[in-house]
Amino acid sequence: EIAAILRARVVLFQCPANFAPTDRHVGNLRRFFERAERAGLRFAWEPRGAWPPDLIRSLCRDLHMIHVVDPFVAESLHGRPRYYRLHGRDGYRSRYSDEDLQTLAGRCAGEVHVLFNNIAMWEDARRFAALLRRPRRARLPS
Repeated sequence: EIAAILRARVVLFQCPANFAPTDRHVGNLRRFFERAERAGLRFAWEPRGAWPPDLIRSLCRDLHMIHVVDPFVAESLHGRPRYYRLHGRDGYRSRYSDEDLQTLAGRCAGEVHVLFNNIAMWEDARRFAALLRRPRRARLPS
């Protein structure tokens, strides 16, 4: 209901680091997403901790989820559009450099959702949006 009110197209599910890939947790995850009402929404999942890539890929494929990653840390293993969640290169208190934003822009082909989740999220997101509005040739450093 909330997603409909917000006219959301994607709903993000983030698991805490202590939600480890145990049989119990994987079973609970499967049951939840198999039963969840989607109403045309895409589901995006950001696992935390040491989840094996093959397990992430198979869960996302089987449960029709987008794998959410910080593209400076890991590659997305499944799903379109890509969904990037940026927590800061050196932690939550860090800011992204112009070079970081250039690198990020290079990883954003097609439809990509980018969520900055650091202390400078507003400023970094505005700088990134301005960078994306520039013609492609103007994005490259001289």
